Amino acid sequence: MTENTLKCPKCKSKNLRKYGFAIVSGGTKKQRHQCIDCGHVFTDETESITEEQL
Repeated sequence: MTENTLKCPKCKSKNLRKYGFAIVSGGTKKQRHQCIDCGHVFTDETESITEEQL
């Protein structure tokens, strides 16, 4: 998924910032994003990231 088409899964805003990386199964790094409007944190290929995963 490209950054231009990325939307917050919670509020559908395109107003996002990069928010580090999440390590997923197999040690693969995925870019995390934070919605500037609602504060929701997610990766570009998964649903939201809970506070316990941060």
